[in-house]
Amino acid sequence: MPSIYLHNYFSKDIYNRIKKENIILPKNKTYFLLFSQSFDYLFSYNFISIKKGKKIRDFGHYAHVHNVWDYFKNMLTYIKENKLFDDGNIGYLYGSLSHYALDSTFHPYIHYVSGRFNRKDIKNTKQYIGYHAKNEIMLDAIYYYKDHDDMYYKYKLYNDKDFYQKIIFDKTLQNTLNYTYKKTFNKDNMAKVYNDSYLQCRKIYKYLMFDRFNVKKIVYRLFDFVTPFKHFNAYTYSHHIKNTNEEILNKNHKLWLHPVTGEEHHESVNDLYEIAAKKLISYIKISNKYLNNKCSIEEVKKIIENNSYSSGLDCNIRPIFQYFRF
Repeated sequence: MPSIYLHNYFSKDIYNRIKKENIILPKNKTYFLLFSQSFDYLFSYNFISIKKGKKIRDFGHYAHVHNVWDYFKNMLTYIKENKLFDDGNIGYLYGSLSHYALDSTFHPYIHYVSGRFNRKDIKNTKQYIGYHAKNEIMLDAIYYYKDHDDMYYKYKLYNDKDFYQKIIFDKTLQNTLNYTYKKTFNKDNMAKVYNDSYLQCRKIYKYLMFDRFNVKKIVYRLFDFVTPFKHFNAYTYSHHIKNTNEEILNKNHKLWLHPVTGEEHHESVNDLYEIAAKKLISYIKISNKYLNNKCSIEEVKKIIENNSYSSGLDCNIRPIFQYFRF
């Protein structure tokens, strides 16, 4: 996934691009931005109590690579049948589509440049631990600097209302989430779980990730040094980025390979961003046609498809990630 800031940045950008279009658009973009984090918020569920929230956090990973089309089909049909065109429900739809467009477009490149750790193959993939998160945070910092004349590590994201407000979902939005998750994944009471995860994420960012003075990163590195091998690097929780490395942007269009298929690519990060933008705009427009009874759900499927957020390939393919930069 691109990390939390870039998902928000992307959604705000697309909102501004389409606000003059003749489509159903939330007047208040709060829910659009909230749901642009999609399943990623589930990674925060009961984060401190490791065992208590593990099933939900694991489900967050599962949902990125299974039943993608069913998820959007169930969401769309429920919203249409119940005429739920309020900011909350439309924000849930657009935000979820935004996350999908950006993840499925960016992830192959991020996997290529970062490698991919596999717990079932520790010996050959241990070297990749931490790089995915490190590169995502670097992209967040780079995109932050596009609009701000200040250091990223000073940015109190947890106080930014574009990210976090104390929102309790209303009944109609709860019903939509509960129906969609139950119908798609057979998961109950997910509106409350998601709402709790969203609110818990703010605390995680504030107390574990925000690191203005680099103290947390030093402590995390010490923790990584003294503890036995784990499946993560604690230092990547720190969002203290003082110097950005723009090599990751691939401005010179160097060759990179799709990590599953080995297909050759030369797109820069900016190219990928614009590809994702075109996807999202097409997703929103076809969804609006469906909500306005101007196309069938089968026509929507041709545009939104059933692609994995992780590989960008059809979800029915169980991919083997094997092509990496190092």
